[in-house]
Amino acid sequence: MMRPTLLVSGLILGISAGSSLAAKEPFEVLQQARLDWEAGKHGKAIERVAKLKSSLMADHIALLRASWLREQGQLKEAMEAAESALALNPPSEVRARVYREIALIHIAENDLLSAYRAQRRAWKHAKNPEFSSSLVAELAKVFELNARPGDALRLYRSIWSSWPLSEQGTAAFNQSRYLERATGAPPAEVDTLILLAERLRESYRCERAIEAYDEAEHHPELKPEAKREIDRGRADCLFQTRRYPEAVGAYAELEKAEPANLDFAIRLARSYARGRETTTALKKLRAIEKRGRGRVRARAQYLQAVLLRDRQPKEADRLYRAVEKQQTLPSLARIARWALAWSQFNQGKYEASIRRLEPLVRGSRYDVEVQRAQYWTAIARRRLKQVQGNAGLQKIVDETPLSYYGFIAADRLGQKPRWDQGSVGARTLGDATRAELRTRTLVQAGIETAARDELESWMRAGKLSREERVTAAGLWQQVGDHFRGVRLIVDGFGGTLDEGVDPAWREAWELAWPQPFSSRVKAAIKEFEFDPSLVYAVMREESTYRPGIVSPADARGLMQIIPPTAQRIADQLKLNSFEVEQLFLPEINIRFGTFYLQQLLAKFDGTKAYAIASYNAGPDAVKTWLNDQPYESIDRFVESVPYGETRRYLRKVMRSQRVYELLYRDEAPADSARRPAQLDTLANR
Repeated sequence: MMRPTLLVSGLILGISAGSSLAAKEPFEVLQQARLDWEAGKHGKAIERVAKLKSSLMADHIALLRASWLREQGQLKEAMEAAESALALNPPSEVRARVYREIALIHIAENDLLSAYRAQRRAWKHAKNPEFSSSLVAELAKVFELNARPGDALRLYRSIWSSWPLSEQGTAAFNQSRYLERATGAPPAEVDTLILLAERLRESYRCERAIEAYDEAEHHPELKPEAKREIDRGRADCLFQTRRYPEAVGAYAELEKAEPANLDFAIRLARSYARGRETTTALKKLRAIEKRGRGRVRARAQYLQAVLLRDRQPKEADRLYRAVEKQQTLPSLARIARWALAWSQFNQGKYEASIRRLEPLVRGSRYDVEVQRAQYWTAIARRRLKQVQGNAGLQKIVDETPLSYYGFIAADRLGQKPRWDQGSVGARTLGDATRAELRTRTLVQAGIETAARDELESWMRAGKLSREERVTAAGLWQQVGDHFRGVRLIVDGFGGTLDEGVDPAWREAWELAWPQPFSSRVKAAIKEFEFDPSLVYAVMREESTYRPGIVSPADARGLMQIIPPTAQRIADQLKLNSFEVEQLFLPEINIRFGTFYLQQLLAKFDGTKAYAIASYNAGPDAVKTWLNDQPYESIDRFVESVPYGETRRYLRKVMRSQRVYELLYRDEAPADSARRPAQLDTLANR
C-alpha cells in the first residue's frame, strides 16, 4: 500500500490561485516544462519554471532555471538563478549540483580559476562518490582542452586516490599515466599507488589492483619493504581472480623470502588445492601442521580435513576433531563441529549427530547456520522418532517460513509454505515528510537526476523508520536504482523478512524481491519457455539488479556471465556481431543468462538445484560431485556441496525463487512446461 502523494494543486510549488497553471498538479507543470525543453521550446520551458514560486521546491526550480539559462547563453541570468538557489540553503547533494552549475557558468566565461573554486565546493558537498569523482573528471577534461595538462594531471590523480572504486577511477588512472608520459611529469608517489592497489584488492577489484601493483613495482623510488608489500598483495589478487598457477608461483617466492611466515605456506597450499594439485597441497599442509602452533596449526588441520573428506573420511574426521577441540579459532571449531555432525548423520549415527548439533542450534533464529543446525537436528530426530522430528521441523516452519530451511522443512512435512502472516506490526501512515514530497514531485515530473540527489540527501538526514524505508525504497526503484531499494528494506527489516509476508506490509517484500527489467525478462522467458521466478532469483543474488557490476572473476552484468561463456552462448544463438561489453546491456545479459540456465537445466534432467549449482561453480564441478557420491535427496546435495561459496549461493537462489513464486504466482505462466518452479523434491529417489 503506497502512501498518498499529498501533492495538492498549487501547494507544493506555490502556484497562485489565479494562475492559469493552478488547475494542474505541480509535477505536471514541471513535467510539461521538461517536455517543452526537450522539444526545443526553450523559451517556453524557462517561462514555465519562472512562474513556480515555492518555498518547498524553490532550490530545485532555481537550479533548473540556472542550467537552462546557461545553455541558452544567458550567463548573467544563470548566475543569478544559481546564487538564489544557494541562498535557500538546499540539502547537500542539491548544493553540490548548484556549485557545479556555477562552475559550468565560469567555464563558459573562460574563467577557469573561478570554475576550479566552484567545482571544489561542489565535490566538498557531494556525498556520493560517483558524483564527486565525475565532478573532478569534468573539470580535468576542461583543463586538458585548455592546454593545462599539469592541472589536469593533479585532478586525475585526486580521482583515483580519493575515489578509487568509482566508475571514473579506472579512466582517471589510465589518463594520469598518459599525461605523465606526455609531459615528463614524475610519477605519483609509490605509497599512494600501493594504497590504491590495497583499496582495490580489499574491494575485490583485483584486475585493477594488479595494474596498480605493477605500476608501483616499476616506480624509481621503490624500497625493499614496499616491494614485499606489493608482492603479497599481487599474490592475493592472483588467488582471488582464480589464476591459481600464477598464485602458486607468487606465494612460492614469498615463502622462499620469508620461510618463517607460515601464512604464506598456507596460502601456497590453498593455491595448489584450488589448482587441483591435491597431493602437493596435502604434503604442504602436513609440513605446516608439524611446524605450526595455535591458529596456523588449526588452519592446516582444517584444510587437510576438507581435502580428505571424500578420499579418507576417517582421517578427515580425526583432523576435524582436533580442530573442534582447539580454542584459538572458535569460529573454525564451530565449522569443524558441523562437519563432524554431518559425517555422523551420513553414517546413520543420528544420536551422536544430534549431540554434536545441539550447541550449534543456539543463537539467533535468523542466522542461517543456526537454521541449518535446527533443520538437520530435526531430520536426525525424525529418523529416530518421527513425532519429535516433525515437531522440530514445524518449529522452523512456524518461526521462519520464508527462509531456505523454512521452505524445505515445509516440504518435508508435506505442507504448503506458511507465508502470508502478520509479523511486522501495525503500519502507521503519517504525513509525508518534506523530503518525500520533494522527491516524489521530481520523480513524477521525470527529473530523475534531481530526484536521486534529493534521495541521497534524505538518506543522510537521519535514521529512517520502516515506513520511510518502504517509501524511499519505492522511489529508488522508480529512478532505476533497484540495489539501493533492496538494501534499504533488507537493512531495515532484517530477519523479519524470514517470518512471512505481513499483509499490511506486503509492499516491503515486493521491494526486497522486485521485478525490474520486466519487459526484458518477459521477452527471454517467452523465447526460451522458462520460469521467470528463477531468472529473477539468479539476478537478485548475482548482482542485486546492477547492470554494470563486474565480479573478481570478471563475471559481468545483471546475471553475472563471464566472457568465455557469453561468447559460447553468442555462437549458439548465432549472434556474430556480439561483443563482450554488450553484457552490460540488460536485454543481452538477461537473454544470455536465461538461455544458459535453460541449457544447464536440460543437462541435469530438470533438477534445478544441480543447474543452479552449475551456474555458480560450473557444470564440470557438479558432474564430479554427482559422480563421486549419489545423493538421495536435494537437501543432502545442497549441504554436501564442497565449495562454501556455491553452497551459500544455492541456498540463497533457491530461497529467493520460492519467495518470487509466492509473491507473484498469479503472474506465472499457466503452461505446464513453464509452470512456477518448486524446490526439487526432497523425497528419497
